[in-house]
Amino acid sequence: MRTPFVRIAAASLLVPAVVSSPSFAGEFKFSGSAHYYYRDFYDTLASPPGETSEIRRLRPVFEYKGERWSARFMPDLARETNKTLEAYVDFTPDAAWDLRVGRFKSSASVDQLKSSNAVAATEVSGVASMTPNRDNGILFGYGKPKDRWRYEIGVFDGAADDEVKGSLDGGAEAAARVVRTFPLDKKGAFRLGLGVSGGNREGDADYARLARYRTPGRSTWFRYRSGAYADGSTGRISGFADYYGGPRYAQAEVVQSRETVRLGTDRVSVAHRGWEVQAGYVLTGEDRTYGGVDPGNFVVPGLDTPVAVELTGRVGRIAIDNDAFEAVSDPLSNGRRADLAGLALGMWFDNKWRVTSEFSVVRVANAASGDNDTERALTVALVMVF
Repeated sequence: MRTPFVRIAAASLLVPAVVSSPSFAGEFKFSGSAHYYYRDFYDTLASPPGETSEIRRLRPVFEYKGERWSARFMPDLARETNKTLEAYVDFTPDAAWDLRVGRFKSSASVDQLKSSNAVAATEVSGVASMTPNRDNGILFGYGKPKDRWRYEIGVFDGAADDEVKGSLDGGAEAAARVVRTFPLDKKGAFRLGLGVSGGNREGDADYARLARYRTPGRSTWFRYRSGAYADGSTGRISGFADYYGGPRYAQAEVVQSRETVRLGTDRVSVAHRGWEVQAGYVLTGEDRTYGGVDPGNFVVPGLDTPVAVELTGRVGRIAIDNDAFEAVSDPLSNGRRADLAGLALGMWFDNKWRVTSEFSVVRVANAASGDNDTERALTVALVMVF
């Protein structure tokens, strides 16, 4: 399916030039962010308890914004593979529709679509990791930001759960998403969203293109056996609801992710399911938006620096399809179910700089014995935006 997809993508890249004949009379902008993480494990799934630290993200952003089109390029210099996270062109005519072509966030998860600079916890929700991180594709959207309905339909290369898709091969996937916004007052809004996708994904023993699930402490609690790979139909269905009103926010998500897995002569279709609920409150009274918090109500004495303080709690669960353990995943070393609870305290500074501390507890039920393994961790994230 590689050739048709590449031809469609190449043709779509010509649309902005043909329709609008743009010139480089717009604005070039450079920005970026750096995230540093410190973790203190009291119990862990991967190794003896202790301390770890890492540069989690290091992302310069290069943008061009013209009258009817724009472009964005964002690598992640802290990644070992697929360093180019985003590279796309937006065509935005003076109309209700728009077009995006390239590599970008294709997820139907509302938390995955957020900027990592704006999430309330230290990591995106567990169910967000059941959707692609970034994928190569074409996305057509209808509905301006102030409209109550937003429709999106696209064709993508078919990334696995939490994967940044690198190459233009290995399958194709069609996706659709609709969001309905209900304004409640001058500051508040409630949204409902539904997303579906389906297609075909082909991997091999060296590049499996399969899901792998991790805890907030980045410990892997489910993976397939060595040598297993994607081999056939795949699809997802997801739904979300969220609310932003003054200093309050809440969101809920559910996801089912289905993939076909082959190991030797065994071939099985499995469907994993997950949900997560988050709620937060800005203790200093500023508005909480989808893009984060702008401080202004409280100034640190002696420093003349405004700080906003946000408290967030979350709970969730991911359940693995029982059929996965019949042949393609080892029940002795993998979890059948993971339950998550976390409490985060975030301090927001000017320009969306942030320090967030989260205490998380994950209980993983072993697929063979049913016994619970527990990870308890304190994570401190320093987010610097420039």
